[in-house]
Order: sequence, then structure tokens, then C-alpha cells
Amino acid sequence: RTEFALKEIMSSGGAEDDIPQAERKTVTDFCYLLDKSKQLFNGLRDLPQYGQKQWQSYFGRTFDVYTKLWKFQQQHRQVLDNRYGLKRWQIGEIASKIGQLYYHYYLRTSETSYLNEAFSFYSAIRQRSYYSQVNKEDRPELVVKKLRYYARFIVVCLLLNKMDVVKDLVKELSDEIEDYTHRFNTEDQVEWNLVLQEVAAFIEADPVMVLNDDNTIVITSNRLSETGAPLLEQGMIVGQLALADALIIGNCNNQVKFSELTIDMFRMLQALEREPMNLASQMNKPGMQESTEKPARRENPHKYLLYKPTFSQLYTFLAASFK
Repeated sequence: RTEFALKEIMSSGGAEDDIPQAERKTVTDFCYLLDKSKQLFNGLRDLPQYGQKQWQSYFGRTFDVYTKLWKFQQQHRQVLDNRYGLKRWQIGEIASKIGQLYYHYYLRTSETSYLNEAFSFYSAIRQRSYYSQVNKEDRPELVVKKLRYYARFIVVCLLLNKMDVVKDLVKELSDEIEDYTHRFNTEDQVEWNLVLQEVAAFIEADPVMVLNDDNTIVITSNRLSETGAPLLEQGMIVGQLALADALIIGNCNNQVKFSELTIDMFRMLQALEREPMNLASQMNKPGMQESTEKPARRENPHKYLLYKPTFSQLYTFLAASFK
């Protein structure tokens, strides 16, 4: 597949023999890393959601490949632009997948710091307008990728209580959906409108907001802060008991939800987490290899989020937690 893509690219850019060997190798290496990253990313779907150990090495390999891919496209951008025809939306897609990796790693570890990492990549996509040219191409599947990116970004912002950003994103998503349905007359218009309705209901229901003395709005967080930890009861010893696992289940009909996160699941999962802290990673040096290491003394209880599970699913997750 890489060879075919390479020949196709070379032929569109000129005679293959005219391409310097070093540039040819750059394109070949990029295609290899891109294919490998997609294979590993798609393989995440096959990992069991329960259990805590067997998936860590797979995530480590996936982070490693995406680290190399991200740095590679930065270092060889000019060659990839000229010989590969690298488009900005393709860079955005790589950044979006890195954001998804961090978000899924947060779900696996319950460490809120990885939400900040996901936010930094999603935010960079928006600030650098990586998806800005997608609407000019007559390819509805690319626009859908853009819409899904917005939906994922909104979830991360909700979990970080960045409500001002959420409202801006919802407005942008609404405009994008209107443009998408107008241009392509698609069958999934109702589905995307439902997404907008769900997030609007979620914003209305949460978070709890209070007014300061100067009438400025403050968004309260349900997470545990360093100064807000309750004192131990008399006779208790630090480390004697620790909450290790929690199953958070949403099973009510007609409940406010966004994606598969109901409002009660959303509030409960935050009550079992510490406030996020920055991992001091930057866009040009994401430090993803370090992300598989647990931050010192910040292990949150591991959580399973189950939306309307069957009994067999509930039993399996419960059994895995006990094991």
C-alpha cells in the first residue's frame, strides 16, 4: 500500500526518477509511520474495556508511534508538502488522534492530567485551523471527521469544566452542521441535530454556577482539590483503606446525556477524581512516551463507565474488578 501511494504521489509531482533518494525515503518513511499508526489506533477497539494491565503495553506502543509520526511531519514538512502533497487537514487528523489517545488513556487510568493533554491537542487544531480547508473539498466524509472532532472536543471541555469554550464550540459545530447538511443533503442530518440538542440540554443542566460578591459567575467543580480533602476519622490510618475501583452506571430513560455520558455519571465520576494538573507538555514536544507513567501519588480510583449495560456486561466488569 505504501509503495502504491508513493508511486501515485511521485507520478503526480513529476517523473519518479527526478526525485532525490533522500526525499523519496522521507515520503516512504512517513507513509510507513502513518500506516502503522492507523493500524495500532484501530486495534484499540479490540482491547477489552475491563482489566487494568493487559492494555498498557499496547497503549505504550501506540503513543510511541504517534510521537515519531508527529515529530517526523514537523521535521520534514517541506518535503512532505512538495512530494507527498500533505494537507493541513491530514495534520489535523494526526493531532485529533493524539487527542483521542490521551482521552482514552484518561478513561483507562482515571488520571485527570491526561484530559489537559487531550485539550491541548484539540485546542491547537482549532487555533491553527487545521480543518479550515475541509469544507472546500467535495468530500462529505472529511466534513464528518471535522464534526466528530468538535463533538470529542466538547466532551473533553465538559469534563474540564471549560464552559466558555464549550459554548463557543457548540456555536461553531452548529454552523458546521448547517453548512454540511445544506451542501450534501445527507441522511445523518437528524443524527447531528440530535447531538446539538443533547449538548444544549447538558449545558443547561450542568455545571452548578454561583455568583461571587462582585456578581461574576463562578463554575463550581465536584473534583477533590488538594485543600478540600476531608480529614480522616479518628482512629483511621492513612493507606489503611483505599477505594480501588468504581462502576458508574447510567440506566435511566429520558435522562440528560451527551454521547454516552449521563448527567449523574458525569457528576459522580468527577467526585472520584482529583483536580487536573498540567504535565508540562507542548505541542511541538508532546512527551507522549512519558504519558504511560503514572504521576507520583495521584492515583485516582479506577472507574468503569457503563451506559445501559446488559446484566452479562455488568457481571463481567464487576468480576474483572474483583479479580
